[in-house]
Amino acid sequence: MYPINNLSYYEFEELCCDVATRMLGIPVRMFGEGPDSGVDIKDYSSNKEIIIQVKKYSNSSTLINSLKKEVEKVKELNPKKYYVMTSLNLTPDRVNQIFNLFSEYMVDESHIITRIEINNILKDNIDIVRKNIKLWFHSENVLQLIQNKETYIDSEQLKDELNRLSKVYVKTEDFDKSLHLLRKSNVLIITGAPASGKTILSKMLVYEYISRGYKVIYSTANRISKIKDQISSGNDKEVILLDDVLGQTVLDIDSGSLTELMSFINYIETKENKVLILNSRVTILNQQTNENQKFKAFVSGKENKINHIEVDSLDKIQKAKILYSHIVASNFNQELINTILNYNLYLKIISHKNYNPRLIEYITNLSFINKIEVKDYFKTVIEYLNNPILIWEDEFKSLKKNEKYLILAIYVETVLNGNRSAFEKNIRDIYFDMIDEKLDDHINYDDIISKLSESIIIRTISNNYSYIGFYNASFIDYLNNYIRNNDDIQMMIIKKIRKIEGLKYLTTNRKVQKYLTDLILKNNTKVFESASYNEFTRVTYIVTGFNLFNEKIEIKIHEGFTKFIETNSNDKNYVNKIILSNLLNYDYVDFYNLRVYLETHENIKKLYKILEDNYVSPLINTVYKLLKEDGLYKPEKGVYELIVNLAEKNIEDRLYGKLSEFCLEDTGMSEEELDEKMYDTFLDLKEEFNEYIVLNIEYNLHYDFEEEIQNAIRYKDAMYDKYYDYEDAHNMKVEKENEERTNEYISEIFSDLKEN
Repeated sequence: MYPINNLSYYEFEELCCDVATRMLGIPVRMFGEGPDSGVDIKDYSSNKEIIIQVKKYSNSSTLINSLKKEVEKVKELNPKKYYVMTSLNLTPDRVNQIFNLFSEYMVDESHIITRIEINNILKDNIDIVRKNIKLWFHSENVLQLIQNKETYIDSEQLKDELNRLSKVYVKTEDFDKSLHLLRKSNVLIITGAPASGKTILSKMLVYEYISRGYKVIYSTANRISKIKDQISSGNDKEVILLDDVLGQTVLDIDSGSLTELMSFINYIETKENKVLILNSRVTILNQQTNENQKFKAFVSGKENKINHIEVDSLDKIQKAKILYSHIVASNFNQELINTILNYNLYLKIISHKNYNPRLIEYITNLSFINKIEVKDYFKTVIEYLNNPILIWEDEFKSLKKNEKYLILAIYVETVLNGNRSAFEKNIRDIYFDMIDEKLDDHINYDDIISKLSESIIIRTISNNYSYIGFYNASFIDYLNNYIRNNDDIQMMIIKKIRKIEGLKYLTTNRKVQKYLTDLILKNNTKVFESASYNEFTRVTYIVTGFNLFNEKIEIKIHEGFTKFIETNSNDKNYVNKIILSNLLNYDYVDFYNLRVYLETHENIKKLYKILEDNYVSPLINTVYKLLKEDGLYKPEKGVYELIVNLAEKNIEDRLYGKLSEFCLEDTGMSEEELDEKMYDTFLDLKEEFNEYIVLNIEYNLHYDFEEEIQNAIRYKDAMYDKYYDYEDAHNMKVEKENEERTNEYISEIFSDLKEN
């Protein structure tokens, strides 16, 4: 038996439409309320030969009473055939009672289709079941697989999460597209903005593969070597999910880890019956591909392009269904439902610019609802939509002091030290080092862990080791903001940071600056572990990251600078490029007297080669400023001509490449089709950039002009503007008509809340 009662009213109606089409052998269509009141489903004939009434109620008495009200409507419609489809199982007496109401339009009692008949049809038409994800995911066979401990390879913590999500998940086109892509190749990268639904989509795809008999390997820590050890060497069907695989920022994963990830993907691609699903914030994926050419070629190269889908935006109907699904799952009381309907709050929520699935989950959660009075629900929801950070602010402020300290200890180890699912022992050590012993007299550590595990953290056991991580990435975003605005907290946690990249989450304040300056002067920067950094790059990272201007540091920078230029001419490490590029900003060059290294052709060329296209702007700007304004600068003859030539080369290399990308991405046309126009635009802009250099106006190609490049491609031709103006006016009219139809459909969905 399929769990038909798990469906919402509109989902049941959609199911009945599919079942009726298969049962009658003719296509039928759904109708909402309006002039055809009394008609839920009908055939495509103009004279309503077949009408089907859909009823979903919890008891047969309510059903009979509702159908009695339909009798006069049916007489007026006068169909040749009339059917009733219900989610209930009915006794023979009840079936006979319904038949007597509509016998004039029914051949026999077979026109009354109960849950039993619907289930019998579904058994022979599994494609209809699969089309409705809630039916399929909660069917008896699939649930047995989901609940089976042997389904989960060292990842049983995922089971409860899958069960919870499956009750509220609304299938979108992205789900079907993802399955299609995974049929073509067994690796898929899912990207999206924070809270866009990429993690939910990833987990629902895992659910789908479990239903096909796959076992699950799931990791938020993404220790590739450990995951690889868990994969069976035989033909066992296994799906691997790597959540947030590229981290929270571009520096969270180094080139070595990227190489390991690429090797792992190649390994999976050669394995039959193995599926790899990865997800990442889209900005991080874009940054990694921009900074690491090898990774870019790997992800999007012509020969081994990896399947990629971006969870971008939901349409209005999908948003409505997600909201509706959460309301039903939370069992809102009727008073609260009336508030949502009477104020058209559902339309305001769905249309809000800050709508996202994570926010909907929060404002429909019973713990949120129970904190406020029904009369204040409308005002409070709008307040949270306008300022989504309030979600985590409420959660964090409600914690006791020791609970906050434990959260901070987890933050240090998982975010600042880069271990997204960290050894609990490390967290425990940091926590007990932080707390005031007096506060801990009557608060047990295990009790705090237990409480936080209900909403904020995930605790897992693997190979006899305990790991802890944050349940929700948006909570980390909140903590980032909270810590940046709290100098005392920063000073407490800075001494616990082991990886230098963790410093980027702190702000420039006097206490932090003094602490870091002392570390440099005492040669203690090695407290920060990192294979990608040496003494010079550690010092430079700190100096430029925290605006340190201290004469005592100058000798350390000079000691490392010459050696760095000599030994890194072929350096492909983009982290080093960023660090060096930052140091070459004029303020640092001036204060630390680095101008002496920018006086020769040889050094300038070496630096240009190290920095390459994307990071060369500070070098060009600074040398030009030294030439024009700095009386202490003693360049070799011809440095001005050299820097102008390098600037032109940088413009040509980058600008033409950018124009090619924009032509292909924004217009969909081939390079050949746009080449002539593109090259003309390129020449115009190149001349404009050269004028900027001559006029001593700093340029930054990466930030200042990309929008201009896009506009040049899109709007240079005045005829295009006229066409777009006409097209926009036409589209606005069509969009308005579509919006009205969409709102009518959404209102129909939510009106079911009143009826049920």
